[in-house]
Amino acid sequence: MRRDPLASTAPRLADGLLVGGTAKARMPRIPLAIPIPAERLATRSLGVLEPLRTPLFLAVSGGAFWAALGHRDPHRDWWSGFATGLASSTYSTIVLSLGAPRIGRDAPVDFTELAAIWLGAGMIRPKPGKATIMSGILMHQVADLAWATLFFGAGGGRFRRLSAGKLAARSIPWAVLTSFIEYYLILPWLQPLVPRNVPFWTALSVHLISGAVYAEYPWVREVITGRPSRRAAASRKVAVALAGGAGILGVLTPLSRSGHEVVWPFLTSEGKTFDREFLRNMTAHHQVGVRLSLLAADKAIDDELRMLGRLMAAQQEAEIRIMAQWWCGWYGGEIPPLTPEEVAQMPGMPHPAAVDALEDLSGMAFQERFLTLMIPHHEGAVLMASDAIHHAGDPRLRIFGDSIRHTQRNQIAQMNVEPGAPLTPIDAHDLYRETTPRIP
Repeated sequence: MRRDPLASTAPRLADGLLVGGTAKARMPRIPLAIPIPAERLATRSLGVLEPLRTPLFLAVSGGAFWAALGHRDPHRDWWSGFATGLASSTYSTIVLSLGAPRIGRDAPVDFTELAAIWLGAGMIRPKPGKATIMSGILMHQVADLAWATLFFGAGGGRFRRLSAGKLAARSIPWAVLTSFIEYYLILPWLQPLVPRNVPFWTALSVHLISGAVYAEYPWVREVITGRPSRRAAASRKVAVALAGGAGILGVLTPLSRSGHEVVWPFLTSEGKTFDREFLRNMTAHHQVGVRLSLLAADKAIDDELRMLGRLMAAQQEAEIRIMAQWWCGWYGGEIPPLTPEEVAQMPGMPHPAAVDALEDLSGMAFQERFLTLMIPHHEGAVLMASDAIHHAGDPRLRIFGDSIRHTQRNQIAQMNVEPGAPLTPIDAHDLYRETTPRIP
């Protein structure tokens, strides 16, 4: 039997649709819970450590330099670590750029959000510029480089004796630790825009990819010091394998753009039907979201809301492009448009007349009306994405749904704050609680 991906969400949203431009009752919130006791304990500890972010960061940095003083060959340890970090940061940048679209994320938008760490959120535009993207890449590489240099510089002689396999194994807990610190302690402090729009698993994946390059350390150290190492041969083999992985992504990218996206081999007929309808529905939903977002970017009186409008437009336009590539590769041609009847059944979709009327408003009247349309629209997308997480046939759509749900739930929270309120630092425990969905 043909399954409608919106069938499970439409009844819950019947009272939240906008009919004839009139906002009815607000949509139900997605329930939240922290599912694992160990994670609850960890985030409570982070909440206690929240005021100590700066002294802890300085203590870790100072401790690493102090530990390096006891090395017999400290400068070579730090230089070898720096060179390994340069290799790992470059490799992770390449993999992120080539691999992000394969799982429904857009690398230019992600790099734009990273650029906001030091350029500020005001530089975000609906179409990210090359200078902004390069600034984000530099931000990513500097952070990646710093973690690798700290790892090998402070570790010193302990890592000289390890094989490539053991170094790769040691990099896994390091990746978990550093991604947790970066995502829940450093980024909420420096630029809360990033964790609000990037799921934690994205940060963890990037750190794990970078950590895989740590296995090349024996070879890098041999080059830096000029001292032959019997472990360097295995290290070079790891480098070849990693280069091969990046090469595969490099081949998949042009294939996808030419309409030859890889099809998931274990797809069932029910999963295929769901995926087709989800791509059609979410594309149409995003198209309206882009139109609303661009209006906010141009007409909102609140600086934060204008910035958020630019960011939402950039994100949703990128996701529309990704869905179009998937559709072309999986089914051929362009995504068929929805009928007016299908559009009317979509969760959170405003009436076309309401969107047209919004274009004629300005000032506070525009801003208030925009929020009454955009918040329910986002809530509808969250429910559609949640349905994809549980029912999509292709795992890439499940990952894609998780990204949409995370991003748009946090944007709803930002739109619900008082007008003029800045994007303030957020508590690590609150961030975790608000971005962790209930796991059935």
